[in-house]
Amino acid sequence: MLKILLVIDNYNESTFIQSTLKSLGFDVFDAQKESKVEEALLSFKADLMICTGISRSVNGVRIAIHQHRKKMAPKVVLIFAEGQTPKMEGAMAEVVAALLKSPVNPHDLIATVAQTGGIDARALFEKQQRLHEARLKSHEGSENQDLSIVSQGEDHGAKSEEPAALNVEIEYFSKEDREESYAAAVMEMPPPKVHGIPRERMIEAREQARKSCKSEEMEELERERQAFAQALFSKS
Repeated sequence: MLKILLVIDNYNESTFIQSTLKSLGFDVFDAQKESKVEEALLSFKADLMICTGISRSVNGVRIAIHQHRKKMAPKVVLIFAEGQTPKMEGAMAEVVAALLKSPVNPHDLIATVAQTGGIDARALFEKQQRLHEARLKSHEGSENQDLSIVSQGEDHGAKSEEPAALNVEIEYFSKEDREESYAAAVMEMPPPKVHGIPRERMIEAREQARKSCKSEEMEELERERQAFAQALFSKS
């Protein structure tokens, strides 16, 4: 099969052309930039080049003229946007093998590659048709599988039976019954364990201490407590 070198600045178009040609069995390499053409040709040894006609990053006309000056140079096919396609006459006809319009039609692409490469176009179109039919069958198969899954789910839903009602007697309690039951449960609970001095004894001891202390001593203690608190807050 032909070895085809691409020099196309439009990524989408380059990807489309590369995938189309590879699916038909062609060996395709994408140089991506005009500056990499000579380096790519040294290692790839292309039979055919497909290039953007004229753009900011690729000048296919200049590439075609440069390749025409070489011996055993690859043929060049240029892609031009609609309305910019030049006529295949004079110098253009000498250096360019064929012209394509952008966006590239797959039928025109295959016919042009077959013509410039000396390949039977009918064989290429038949292969493309087989690939297309295989993709359609694969797509239909996935759709049928999805429909089968859905239909099985619907059948399963139709055949499913509702569970039999459970014969369970539920006993309801009134609010008064619940309160009475709660009170009885509380009364049956053991008394809590006390760790340390009970609160009631602490209160009782504090009251006795207050009664035993003189009022002057209590006032003095209160003043000291206030002074301590004020000094503490002033430091913070």
